[in-house]
Amino acid sequence: MPLSRTNLRITRGHVTVTDCSLDAIRERLKSALGGQSCRAIGIRTSTHPETVRRYLSNGHPSIEFLIAVVRGFDISANWLLLGLGPPRQSEVVDHSIRSASLSHLLRGIAEKLATSEDVGRLSSPRSTAPLRMTNSAAPQVASRLKSASGASLSSTST
Repeated sequence: MPLSRTNLRITRGHVTVTDCSLDAIRERLKSALGGQSCRAIGIRTSTHPETVRRYLSNGHPSIEFLIAVVRGFDISANWLLLGLGPPRQSEVVDHSIRSASLSHLLRGIAEKLATSEDVGRLSSPRSTAPLRMTNSAAPQVASRLKSASGASLSSTST
C-alpha cells in the first residue's frame, strides 16, 4: 500500500500506517460483527436488513449506521474507522495502560490522587492537607518500584 496523506499518521516521533479506505472499514466492520445475520445487525442498529447487507457488501455505510454499530456492538470507533487500537471499546483502557510508559502512569496516578484528595478536602472541612510527591521523592519511589517489579525504570522529573 503506498503511503499517502490519508493513511500516514505521525505521533510522537513514530510513524503509523493506517488504512482508512472504505474497503478497509468494511472489512473491519465485517470482522467486528462476526458473521451475524443482517437481520440481527439491523435490529441492534435500527437499520433495515437489506441496507445492512448493502453496507457490508459494496455500499457506503452512513455515519449513523457506523455510530449505531459502535454503540450497539462495543466497537472502538478508532479501530473501526482508522484501524488503531483494540477492536473492542471495553479493551481501550487496558490497551492504553499497557502501552503507556511508567512515568506517564505514575503521573496519572498522582493527578488522580490529587484530584480525589481535593474533592475529599472540599467535602470534609477537617481533613488533612493532600499528599504530594516531590521531585526528591521520585527517585526513591522509582527505586522501590524497580525492586518490587524487577523492571528497569528511568527517573524523570516533572
